[in-house]
Amino acid sequence: MLGFVGLGLAVLGTVLACIPAVFGIGVVVLVAAFVVSFIGLFRKGAAKWPSIVGLRLVVAGQDPLASERESAGQAIIDATLACDPQP
Repeated sequence: MLGFVGLGLAVLGTVLACIPAVFGIGVVVLVAAFVVSFIGLFRKGAAKWPSIVGLRLVVAGQDPLASERESAGQAIIDATLACDPQP
């Protein structure tokens, strides 16, 4: 049961993390999905595949977060180089 909850939260968090207006909410939901999926992975007698898919989706959902940080960092570097006079 917890695996399916974690999987659902991972799907929701991934979608929300890709929308700039609700980015922060998506991050919180992804963290919750990670915790719930991780707990569901170690429950006895429960299906393991939803927890594994949920954990994998959390990792995939965080990938857009990394690319946004990289592009923001690159924009700062480009702006700095544009203001710096070349000899």
